[in-house]
Amino acid sequence: MTVRNAGRRARLTGVGCTRFGQIPGSSWLSLHADAAREALEDAGLGKADLDGIICAYSLVEPHLMPSSVVAEYLGLRPTWSAALMLGGATGCAAVMQAALVVESGRCRHVLVVAGDNRLTGMSRDGAVAALAQVGHPQSSWTSTRVTA
Repeated sequence: MTVRNAGRRARLTGVGCTRFGQIPGSSWLSLHADAAREALEDAGLGKADLDGIICAYSLVEPHLMPSSVVAEYLGLRPTWSAALMLGGATGCAAVMQAALVVESGRCRHVLVVAGDNRLTGMSRDGAVAALAQVGHPQSSWTSTRVTA
């Protein structure tokens, strides 16, 4: 079955965004969570409505499975998840991937989480070194944004 034959049309239903700059007491995970909650509220959805999640890799606090970390932090139980790392285009590619997953019928509601705030974590050099330790290639920074 092709995406077109699935009969579903994906659409952006909610957006959330955190503040930018130095935000004392925040982390990459708390920023993702704040933006995700705002996106869910904007979409009129609850956590139980989500059946998919896509997360961009974080250069601030690298994890091998950021989608799992964010889902666990938010108390989500998605049936489908993915992580992407494409440099400056990661957020755009994640939204495109979410649309394909919805249009194929695999998921109904996919949360997309992308962005980093280096001011709340380690330096860029420290982040790149941490990525190298867990086997990730270096990539560029993206702005903080979340869509659902």
